[in-house]
Amino acid sequence: MQVTETLSEGLKREFKVVVPAAELDAKVNARLDEIKDRVRINGFRPGKVPVAHLKRLYGRSTMAEVIETTVRDANNQIVSERGFKLASDPKVTLPTEQGAVEKLIAGESDLDYTVAVEIVPPIALADFKTIKLTKLTAEVTDAEVEEGIARIAEQSKPYTAKAAGEKASPTRRRPRARRPPRTIASPSPMPEPSTARRSRAAPATMPSC
Repeated sequence: MQVTETLSEGLKREFKVVVPAAELDAKVNARLDEIKDRVRINGFRPGKVPVAHLKRLYGRSTMAEVIETTVRDANNQIVSERGFKLASDPKVTLPTEQGAVEKLIAGESDLDYTVAVEIVPPIALADFKTIKLTKLTAEVTDAEVEEGIARIAEQSKPYTAKAAGEKASPTRRRPRARRPPRTIASPSPMPEPSTARRSRAAPATMPSC
């Protein structure tokens, strides 16, 4: 594996990583050799399947798994060897062209990618003996002290309990507020009697004969 630093600007670092195809192929073969005892294929006894035959069946998926593992391990190695403390996850840029991806999965080309990281700057502790502090003070006059004491005394007046035989002063009731006099409505006037009186009917006169 070859690692080349391509950017060192402020807190940003970028590296180009190249893993030879032969190294990837060796990792694929080692991975297939691990799983051959667990694979069941018709015509072969358990554990007797040739690695070349397994590569034809599972070579592409195994290569994808190996590439993922190789990238993760390479990034961890870059960070640990340089003593970086990362501020965020590494940003990995892999080949995206269809032809390049097919050649990589087929084991015909090297793994060539870039990784960008942002690191945390080193923090150096200063010598505390050289640090000077300014102590802030406030002047309080005697008048302000006396005013504060008087205010506290006024808020903290004691209460004296009465003697056992002392009569309690009668409680003065609070005078009730006088209500305004209620206005009584005058009764409606009685209708005046009519001046016209009904005349009494004269007795009926018998007709003369």
